[in-house]
Amino acid sequence: MAFIDGTIVSGTEVLVEQIQIWIEVFSGPGHLKSWSGSFTLPQEHNFSFTTDRECEVQLVDGRKGTIIPNHFDGSIVSFQGSGPLK
Repeated sequence: MAFIDGTIVSGTEVLVEQIQIWIEVFSGPGHLKSWSGSFTLPQEHNFSFTTDRECEVQLVDGRKGTIIPNHFDGSIVSFQGSGPLK
């Protein structure tokens, strides 16, 4: 999958707005699918890797899903999707 624009939120708070998000969807046994991805934080953001453990990604195509950040390297955040991306 390619980059898609989206927003990262926690509850009602917008953490990162209008960024490019890389999402990969993996097929598993049967109809099971998992997904993960990454995004680069802009210089101005409200994202805190240590306090915002579960967030929601909202994509411009209308899909959304829960993400759990699992790696932070400078300005790049990698995450694992939790549940469906729909």
